[in-house]
Amino acid sequence: MDNLENKTENETKSIMETLKSAKKSKRIKNELLFKKGGVSLAVTALFIVAVILFNILIGALSDRFVLEYDFSKDKVTTLNKDNVEYIKKLDKDVSVIVCSDEDSYVDYVSYAAQNSGLQFESTGYFEQTQKLIKKYASYNKKIDVKFVNPNSSEFTEIGEKYSSKIKNPGDIIVISKATGTERSKVLGLSDIYDVTTDDSYAQMGYSTSIVTGNNIENALTGAISYVLNSDKKIAVLTGHSTKDYTNDYVSMLKQNNFTVDTLSNKLITKISDEYAEIVIPVADIDFSDDEISVISEFLINGGKYGKGLTVFTDASAPYLPVLYDFLDEWGITAEEGKLFETNGENHMENDPSTFASVDEEQTTLCVSSANVPLIASEKTNGCTVTSVIATSGTTIAVPKNTPNNFTGADKYEKKTYSTVIRSEKGATVVDATDANPPKSYVTALSSSYFLQSEYNENAMVSNKNVAVNVTENNSGAEKSDIQFVTKTITNESFSEKVTQSKVTTVRIIFIFVIPIIVLALGIFVYIRRRNAA
Repeated sequence: MDNLENKTENETKSIMETLKSAKKSKRIKNELLFKKGGVSLAVTALFIVAVILFNILIGALSDRFVLEYDFSKDKVTTLNKDNVEYIKKLDKDVSVIVCSDEDSYVDYVSYAAQNSGLQFESTGYFEQTQKLIKKYASYNKKIDVKFVNPNSSEFTEIGEKYSSKIKNPGDIIVISKATGTERSKVLGLSDIYDVTTDDSYAQMGYSTSIVTGNNIENALTGAISYVLNSDKKIAVLTGHSTKDYTNDYVSMLKQNNFTVDTLSNKLITKISDEYAEIVIPVADIDFSDDEISVISEFLINGGKYGKGLTVFTDASAPYLPVLYDFLDEWGITAEEGKLFETNGENHMENDPSTFASVDEEQTTLCVSSANVPLIASEKTNGCTVTSVIATSGTTIAVPKNTPNNFTGADKYEKKTYSTVIRSEKGATVVDATDANPPKSYVTALSSSYFLQSEYNENAMVSNKNVAVNVTENNSGAEKSDIQFVTKTITNESFSEKVTQSKVTTVRIIFIFVIPIIVLALGIFVYIRRRNAA
């Protein structure tokens, strides 16, 4: 009996020891699993934090530096390497304001192009512009690029300040105070895009204008160069004008960063080479041969050229043989008489002498009266002559004293005349290494309406802008010393398919979705391991 009790007691002790050993083993195992699970969870958490920080860092750096690679065959979204070098060297602040929020830019520009009569096969060029503009800030922190919705309160002050220069949403304003005073330039459709005219249907009475290239690098870099350069000096020669048309014009030039001197000498004996351009505002007293020689010497500039002359004419002034013979030597013929428009849709009611004229792209509208008939001369004398603004093909040249209600229009030849015509000439022998040799420019405008007119305050009329643009061109103020190849899109590239919405989606996936999934899997594994114990 005692043996049985001892045996039972021993078995009980053995069982108890076994249970204790099992519990201790399980506790040790649980502790090991907990440690392993905790380490795993900690590693997972650190990995997720690292991924999030990495994506945030890449996102921040991509706004300041170019971290992408252009896979397109022709590098359509890559800035020219010479342009990049130019941008990197800038040491003065420049502000670039795009008159659109970033997401709506393509839509705004597409609408503006259609409204201007421009056709485009796709929005590829507009998307390309948006991408290239942003890269300017990535290469140099001195360049501040900002997209501003034209319907926002932020844009109100901008719109009011530059209302005379902004034509469409999507226009680009370039601003700098590097010279001590603010200089600005606004880039529109005609500045940014190359347009080709298709005359295939000309016999049917119309032609089409198609966007065929992107000139954004030349336009934007040129504008940056313009706002960073010092003011140009202009001389307005009023000594041969008995009526003063210049108040509004001089004010416009000063507002557009020009230094203007008014020279009222009755006799011109010398013109200082400190001036980039001279202006003759509706002369009614002819010049002498000696004075014309002084003007000619100014333009030739000792063979260096690089000067400008702007001549405003008006049919109300006498015909000036000496001055007009000089213009003819530069390839511009000013005929006697004045212009009448025979198409009633193109002139003011009951006044065929006041009519509209447009540029080749039909994006710039001018209204003028008492227009002198201007055409390119038969002999250009080595000059390149361009009709900048022109009348319709239904305009006639009539004697000055012709009344508005005359009925003899059918006796005159109907054709196109220039209301703004430009001639350019440079040295016949230039340095072969100079890709942009200096030229001198002579531009004639057909009417005093380009100086002052009640129509000039109309937002739809571009007389004031044209007058300023002529001065910018003639004085060299709008030219950049660096030129780049115009970009053309000849093939579809992967980069063109990467829209802003797709970029946002990818960011969300890598910054939030993937880390959350990894975290969830880590927690799941940890719980399974703990329960398995």
